[in-house]
Amino acid sequence: GDQPKFDDLWTSALSALLTMCTDLKGVDLTGHAIGDAGLKDLENAMAGHPTLVSVNLDGNKITDEGCSYLAKIIEKGKHLEKLSVSNNAINHGGAEKLAVAIRERSNSKVLPPHMTTLMLAHNALQDKVMESLALAMAVLRRIDISGVQCGDGGLRHLSSKVESSTVIEHINLAGNVFSDVGMKGFAQALRRNTSVKVLSVAENKLVQDAGAQELANAIAETKCMVDLDLSGCDLKDGVVPSLASAVSNVNIERLGIGKLGITDDGFPPLLEAF
Repeated sequence: GDQPKFDDLWTSALSALLTMCTDLKGVDLTGHAIGDAGLKDLENAMAGHPTLVSVNLDGNKITDEGCSYLAKIIEKGKHLEKLSVSNNAINHGGAEKLAVAIRERSNSKVLPPHMTTLMLAHNALQDKVMESLALAMAVLRRIDISGVQCGDGGLRHLSSKVESSTVIEHINLAGNVFSDVGMKGFAQALRRNTSVKVLSVAENKLVQDAGAQELANAIAETKCMVDLDLSGCDLKDGVVPSLASAVSNVNIERLGIGKLGITDDGFPPLLEAF
């Protein structure tokens, strides 16, 4: 059924509960329509919590205003490592606040752990904020920026940090508007990266054989990828040799190739590679 909506009474009660539960590791408030006002009420309890590691606020009508409170939670949370705010109403201004807070947190000499995970899927971020998010990637192990209307310009910023990162392991870039041009640049960055193990570029319908070939060749060279999702890209039989080579040379455990334009004749080489 429908999730209950939060009002001042609910958020006050939840804030008190968070304060009382001093051993709590995770909070999942998905789909409760907390909004910016409710988040403001919860800020102090979350930021000052002694053990909280993971916060899920997906689908809560949070805007850029609410990201000011989230930024304070990131900066002050003693053990916070994972934050998910997918499916909200966050734009580039709010995402930039989160990125700055993550960088500030990483420079803290007081708070022990870095943030490791940021989930921002299905917010209208676009290219403008990708430079700031790319800087945050220097400390993140996992980032989900699927469905955020990012194009080649934004991907270029991300690529520059992927190239130099030694910690990022899981990147979800599905459902954006990258083309072969952007994907070729990203592939060049992957050639110099030895930490990325899971990558999704699914449902980027402008990515065709040329971009996917470059990506597959890069993965074959680095040999560290275990999960690659290309589902829903505009790929044909021409990309099969490169994909087959990547699969046979790398210990890929999962390859997402649903909803492609590969014919029945193209699939056998891929199956043989496994």
